[in-house]
Amino acid sequence: MKILLNGKRLNHSQKNDSSPIQILEAPKEAPANEQRNCAICSEDYSSELTFQYERCNHTYCNDCLSKYYSTCIMSGDVLSIGCPDTHCDTEVTSEQIEVIVDAELFEKYKLFNHFAKMRLETDSRWCPKPDCNTIMKGDPETLSCKCTNLNCGFEFCFNCSLEWHPDFTCEEIAKKNHSHKDVKRADKWKKKHKTKQCPQCRADIEKDKGCNHMTCASCQYQFCWLCMRKYTSDHYNLDNLDGCPGRCFDIPKSVRRKRQIKNVALATTTVSVAVVIGAVSLVLLIPVLIISVPIYGGYKAGKHFKKKK
Repeated sequence: MKILLNGKRLNHSQKNDSSPIQILEAPKEAPANEQRNCAICSEDYSSELTFQYERCNHTYCNDCLSKYYSTCIMSGDVLSIGCPDTHCDTEVTSEQIEVIVDAELFEKYKLFNHFAKMRLETDSRWCPKPDCNTIMKGDPETLSCKCTNLNCGFEFCFNCSLEWHPDFTCEEIAKKNHSHKDVKRADKWKKKHKTKQCPQCRADIEKDKGCNHMTCASCQYQFCWLCMRKYTSDHYNLDNLDGCPGRCFDIPKSVRRKRQIKNVALATTTVSVAVVIGAVSLVLLIPVLIISVPIYGGYKAGKHFKKKK
């Protein structure tokens, strides 16, 4: 049995018999005319137009919360939707999402959530055909997978997801397909943008900025971009020699080299412009001095003699 003691959930075996047990009453519903402030848009709304999480008491208006849920769902981030507050660890339940979003979006959420959970299972496979979104259970022993969609029936390999190749190994068929122009183009793009594959689901990931703590958008696996190992809360601590100490915001050598070249080029350009401006100024100044110095000298001499006379 579990009880609530001072706002904390404790097991029956953990309670102290000598301490008085405080029974907390369920929160009362807010009056319909009560005004609540949305933590996102900072506007005041009546209680029926807002939603408050029971665990953290953060309050948001239904409109802002609906947009937030919609963004998470349409981006595929459906496995761990949390409170919009970035410093809050409250997880949102499907019932709370259903209350806010419309029926069509909620159906997408359930579908995406099912697909995301299936993707985490090592024996799950997507049908590789572009016009088929079927996900199924594969068998590593047989390697041959056949799409369960009656309108598709595409047969592919469990390991590489290419069309079933009983007479070739995965490496041989990959090398054979590597000569195709579209594959070469894709490989060229990956090489240019320095993409890496998620250690868990093998999805291609591009990192353009930010820290080296990565979260795969496909399977939510957290890993370090530098060593590609599983991320832990102390991975970048200075005393953690098993991780990457102090390298949370470490810049890759290629990026540092590009920045150095850019800085050198900028400094060289600045110095060159300064030299050109100085040379042009000197060229223009010499004739001015040649003409103006005698005139000014004659003027001063004439003034001196006139004053002396």
